[in-house]
Amino acid sequence: MLDCQGMNSAIKRLFFVMTVLSVMLSLAFAQTARYPQPPVPRDMSKVEVYLGTRDIGHPIYSKYGHTIVRVLDTDTGTDIGYNWGTFDFDAPGFVPNFLRGILIYYMSFGPWNDEVEISHMERQTTWMERVNLTDTQKKRLIDRIIWQARPENVNYPYLFFYDNCSTRVRDLFDLAVGGQIKTRADSRMSGKTYRDRVMEHNESAPFFAMGQDVILNSEPDKKMTEWDDMFVPGKLRDYLLTMPAFDDQGLEIPGQTFLSETKTLAKYPRPEASLINGYMMIWIYSGLPALLGLLLLKTTRRHTQAARLVGLANITLGGLWGFIGIFLAASWTFGSHTVLPHNANLWMIWPVDALYMIVGFIMVLKGDWIAAESRLGMVLEVLTKAHLIGIIILCGLTWTGFLEQNTTRVVGWFAPLTALVWSSSSFKKFFLPTKS
Repeated sequence: MLDCQGMNSAIKRLFFVMTVLSVMLSLAFAQTARYPQPPVPRDMSKVEVYLGTRDIGHPIYSKYGHTIVRVLDTDTGTDIGYNWGTFDFDAPGFVPNFLRGILIYYMSFGPWNDEVEISHMERQTTWMERVNLTDTQKKRLIDRIIWQARPENVNYPYLFFYDNCSTRVRDLFDLAVGGQIKTRADSRMSGKTYRDRVMEHNESAPFFAMGQDVILNSEPDKKMTEWDDMFVPGKLRDYLLTMPAFDDQGLEIPGQTFLSETKTLAKYPRPEASLINGYMMIWIYSGLPALLGLLLLKTTRRHTQAARLVGLANITLGGLWGFIGIFLAASWTFGSHTVLPHNANLWMIWPVDALYMIVGFIMVLKGDWIAAESRLGMVLEVLTKAHLIGIIILCGLTWTGFLEQNTTRVVGWFAPLTALVWSSSSFKKFFLPTKS
């Protein structure tokens, strides 16, 4: 069994392979042991509650960090770390359910020291703050944790943006203080969208960031409140650090903050942002061969080498676009994902784009273009012309601001690339040197 980060490790790796890019999603390894029931403190005055936060890590699965709640009972000496990101990869039907968007996680817990060891093992900076709660608020929090640990309640449907290991902790703290956190945070806008956070947290994984930008629909482009923004572990910590502590009547306790006594349990450098983004990478692997091939054809008439370069461009982009197109279409038709269907990028990225990959292989093997008068050549010409119309429509929808989905980066980088590569394989005569 895997946990929050482990879970996202497996899921995100699978997601990355599926889309050849990437959903969703990435938190840290937690204790895999699953206890029948959490220990119940006898005296709340002897209980101390802490928030543990892991920062962004280097591996793909750790790009969003992780959130853990520590409950230390000084009366009995029990010191437990709770997290809400555990999943069972071996559960029946896990992979089909993942592809359909039905992700089941559960709460798990284990010795707090294990969480600290994992922070060092994963080389992630980790902070811990004391959560300043009254005895009544502690009891409310722990009663809820015990309730969630019951067999009938321990599982929950995981949603990366709306219900994850960070939002579960946010909701627990809010329950403990009678809704005061939501009252304050839900009335203030963060100035960011979910997509903004995805791109920020994947700056060191450019291909992964680009992939998520392509596959996400308009839903992640909604402006977030500070309450929404707490879906990211680091932002949960940031906002709670600005919150006051509350008494049992929901009033601020003068001079006391919600979090205090910050300790750095592990200190490691954050991954650095990549010098090139994922869009540039696709241009290098697909756009550059196409441009070189057309340049050879136009200037030196090196027909065979030109055809093979253009073929390589079609293999790369056709394989990538075809796979993403199939994935998005299947998710829309059969899945339960809310952030993938009705994606505006389907105007440009089609499931049938896999045909260009086949065309590319033929061009590389033969060292020649597909004959325009052949059946495949005629199909290719019709498909390319239809594609160019779709690209023009998507550009118009983007530039006029008609779309709710933020397609600016995808259209700016990939509309000219897609038009170039598809046209280079379909309209050879257009690129031939003019006769003097």
